[in-house]
Amino acid sequence: MSATVEVEIKDLCKWSASKRVQTARGPRDLLTAVPTQEFRQAWKANKRACQSIGLGWLKKTVDGKEVWEVCWWKPIDGQSETESASHAVSTNSIIPHPAGIDYFPFQRAGIAFCLGRSGTIIGDEMGLGKTVQAIGVINADSSIERVLIVCPSSLKYNWVKELRRWLTRRLPIEIVEGRDGSFPLNGIVIMNYELLQARESKVTSQVWDLAVLDESHYIKSRKTQRAQVVAGKPIKGKTWELDPNHPGIRAKRRIAMTGTPVMNKVIELFETLRWIDPAWNGKRSKFALSYCGASSENGFDCSGSSNLDQLQTMLRQNYMIRRLKREVLTELPAKQRTIIEFETDANMRAILEAELSEWEARVPKIKALEAAKHSAKAKEDKAEYESAVANLKEAHRVAFEEMARVRHATAVAKLPSVIEFCKETLNDSDGKLVVFGHHYDLLDGLFAELQGFGAVKYDGRMSQLNKNESVERFQDDANVRLFIGSIRAAGVGLTLTAASRVIFAELDWVPGVVTQAEDRCHRIGQKDSVLVQHLVLEGSLDARMAEIIVKKQRIADAALDDKHEVRLVTIDPKQAVTKVVVPVTPTYEMISPERVSASHQAMRILAGMCDGARVLDDHGFSKIDADFGRSLAGKFSLSQPQAAWAIKLACKYRRQLPQDIIETLGIGGK
Repeated sequence: MSATVEVEIKDLCKWSASKRVQTARGPRDLLTAVPTQEFRQAWKANKRACQSIGLGWLKKTVDGKEVWEVCWWKPIDGQSETESASHAVSTNSIIPHPAGIDYFPFQRAGIAFCLGRSGTIIGDEMGLGKTVQAIGVINADSSIERVLIVCPSSLKYNWVKELRRWLTRRLPIEIVEGRDGSFPLNGIVIMNYELLQARESKVTSQVWDLAVLDESHYIKSRKTQRAQVVAGKPIKGKTWELDPNHPGIRAKRRIAMTGTPVMNKVIELFETLRWIDPAWNGKRSKFALSYCGASSENGFDCSGSSNLDQLQTMLRQNYMIRRLKREVLTELPAKQRTIIEFETDANMRAILEAELSEWEARVPKIKALEAAKHSAKAKEDKAEYESAVANLKEAHRVAFEEMARVRHATAVAKLPSVIEFCKETLNDSDGKLVVFGHHYDLLDGLFAELQGFGAVKYDGRMSQLNKNESVERFQDDANVRLFIGSIRAAGVGLTLTAASRVIFAELDWVPGVVTQAEDRCHRIGQKDSVLVQHLVLEGSLDARMAEIIVKKQRIADAALDDKHEVRLVTIDPKQAVTKVVVPVTPTYEMISPERVSASHQAMRILAGMCDGARVLDDHGFSKIDADFGRSLAGKFSLSQPQAAWAIKLACKYRRQLPQDIIETLGIGGK
């Protein structure tokens, strides 16, 4: 019987002095050492557990010979305190404020958090006053003389209003209105995202004392001009090096503000992170591997999510302060959500059938093109892959246009029911109501039929002056009981707390957009529970969208707010070396030769019985998978990515495979 000796990790090797480095999990202190026999034995006993606490190996050349060294990427001392600060709801810090008004305690804590670092994400839930906190930073730091604020067009005058109310220092405030003409370089400069490309040279030619991105998720896509103007454009083919002609917005202090850091996919957070901390430049693949479920196994698909607890920890330890309304506004009741389904008549059912028919016709076409893309990727044929990607993009474009057309017809068909529901709601109470929609004729129809309730409208066709007037009348005039807004134009930055009831006459595909719109009412100043109602036609695509939105919102919650229990594992090697307890993080593992062989055999079995049917019929592949499956079956051997796709196909068609192959691949189930 072998004994077990507990040994500290620091005692397994003779470690070097620490060196601060940037990793996919944020800044770390790197220690290196010559590997000892004890360390080798501990590593062999539980490699995954060692990796989860930052241990690894690095090959280097010394005097012409390749040698291995041990690396330990340790969390920076004091990070746990920083993580706690990212939840802070109060502080002893004294922040200058105008006479007669003061910050909420949690807002003072947010300002103090920003002052402690050069780059911050204010990720407070919508309605908690992120604008006020950014202005508080200007008040508290007298060295800030030149400020750039980039925001959606609809929020420029709201910034002016808040600055005039909260600013304690005498700084000029200027709004950039057009694509040419003069550009102020001193004081506080406010501009909208749409002007960034035209004014890039002015915006990026200097180093600002403070730069603020309001609704920073506007730069979520690295391919957009606005993201490249803000975060910089890498030299083509050199992802680590920024083009000197496109350096991005440079500032001594940077603040990104958004109540929805993750709008739809985790990868959308990366561009904001890259701007907040330029050390992230060139590390998109590391971010995707760590937090987006990407791997060579899935063709480096960045659309997923993984290690969300670790992502939240990394963000809170290094960049993000985020508080929820339930944490800081305990008197603010929670939102309630309900789905109201309208019955359909013969005309509506015909329209819904057309909508669903169009949707169901597009899905297999898209899947077939996705299969062609994966097939080309597996073949490692660059020309075929690029062609497949182009075909898929075009199919998505056509599908979007067609679905927009049929969903427009659905919205128009639903309009009478929505009007009647709004009338009943307003007649049954003396409160106010906010209604969101997407299509202009739906918004116009509501406005025309509900004028008797003092309706005001807010959409992208209106001037900013008229938009502001609509908001002010709704908030201040007791005779104005109905606000009708475009979900995209009116869904951010506005305060509509005069109402505690929100109706969505149409939905948006992106859950963050829906949440943003809800929180126009559920924010500081709201005294009642907010009721959110989604009006859908029975059996419509909107009903399906609601399920997708809920699922994606859970992912965002896990990345930003929820913390899950971390499972622990004990390293207990057979030879008496060491015993430590560390958290386990799932890591990508190579597919074993046995599983590669079994997956290849599965493809050959399925290809041998394939009849080319369009649907699943227990005779080999269906038509959508036939070409790809046969191409895998015909290969002499499978690479790791090819084996990964083969296993996915084998899982889909597992009812047709022998039990021994199913067991080897670990794909049992119905």
